[in-house]
Amino acid sequence: MTPEESSAAEAVCSNKKRTDAAPVMIKAFANLGTSGIGDPSGLSAAIGEVLIATASGLLIAIPAFGMFYLLRSRSSSAMHYIQNVTRDLFRKMPYEHMSGLHISGEELYAATPNWV
Repeated sequence: MTPEESSAAEAVCSNKKRTDAAPVMIKAFANLGTSGIGDPSGLSAAIGEVLIATASGLLIAIPAFGMFYLLRSRSSSAMHYIQNVTRDLFRKMPYEHMSGLHISGEELYAATPNWV
């Protein structure tokens, strides 16, 4: 590995804004490229660090997805309930008694719908 490639790998690894495991693996493979395969302990330590980061991410992501689907299911069932209540109100409305009503000075034109 050339000094320019090594400094580029170090620059990527030292970037504090990245929180994923890619910089750790880049650094591990950069070290592997410079020292060869003679000492795999550095690579295995980096792989262990990446596995811990992955497990931490999964511990956060799996319950978050579970809560998302639970809340989505509850909101969907609430919307269906509201739609059913509204539909039942319109189906039970006495349209024949409302034909001559006046609401706020305007005549209400209520005809019996086809679906009643």
